[in-house]
Amino acid sequence: MDKVRLGIIGVGRMGNNHARIATGLSNVELAGYCDIVKERVDKLSEKYRIKAFYDYKDLINHVDAVIVSVQTEFHYEVVKYFLENKKHVLVEKPITINIEEGEKLIEIAERNNVIFCVGHVERFNSPLIDLGNIINKKKLIAISVKRMSPMDYRVKDIDVVLDLMIHDIDIVLDLMKPYEVKNLMAMKNIVKEDSMEKGHADYCLVQIEFENGTIVDLTASRVTDKKIRTLTVNELGRFIEVDYLNKSLTIYKNFTATLGETSTGNKNTKYQEESIVQKVFVNNTDSLHEEQQNFINAILGVDELKVTAYDGINALKLAKEIQKKIYFN
Repeated sequence: MDKVRLGIIGVGRMGNNHARIATGLSNVELAGYCDIVKERVDKLSEKYRIKAFYDYKDLINHVDAVIVSVQTEFHYEVVKYFLENKKHVLVEKPITINIEEGEKLIEIAERNNVIFCVGHVERFNSPLIDLGNIINKKKLIAISVKRMSPMDYRVKDIDVVLDLMIHDIDIVLDLMKPYEVKNLMAMKNIVKEDSMEKGHADYCLVQIEFENGTIVDLTASRVTDKKIRTLTVNELGRFIEVDYLNKSLTIYKNFTATLGETSTGNKNTKYQEESIVQKVFVNNTDSLHEEQQNFINAILGVDELKVTAYDGINALKLAKEIQKKIYFN
């Protein structure tokens, strides 16, 4: 197989981005776009001259693989259909609405020997890749992550934990391997009217202690008037700052110099200068493009998956523990 016949199911905001990226992949043959909203998929089909479908099952004989970007509550139904028909699947995060469904999908994928991965796209963000290469877990003290966005009425089927925080849950779990979570605390605030009706948190603050002593705090908001995407790492002797939006990685270190013998006879007089600031050069790549290319390359057998379905289920498991804390404690 030189090219993968690819279909995209669900062409809302995220699906539209997937459609745009997929048109530029050289080892992809776009087989069709699918959405239950006819006007939406017709518009996209006309724009890229790709066939439109209105029922995902009609795609089955036209594809080798699909990207599923429908509402989370429908992930299990759609993904299960394609996995059972031995098609490769990339599903948007979270993997499913609950753990049981996600684990069933993994079983089906393994039984049918197909690629199944989850769209934790931040793993392909250049500064985070670089951070993973330089972080020193032996000197790690704390990690702080903030993902905050303005009011968004688009997502109504899930809370801020599964909508936004799950990105950072996945990132932190990956950075902290092989250490496990030891303690967890969480708080929430419900703000939007539709969130109040469903009891969905719009703002969530989480504190996690890992078994090696590292403390992690996560903040996710979809009711903040400024868009923020930052991650900071506090190590012994070094502070690292990542800005997802600007794709920047900055390292701060204090420099201590030692003087020779002074007039007072002190041979090791020390003084501390201002912090050294090092801005790391980061490749400005498109994270979604890198994610799709990794998926296609894994299908073709030329690359390993960067984010597996197991990563997706592990992120969901911790997200569910957080939800227990904020809703039932």
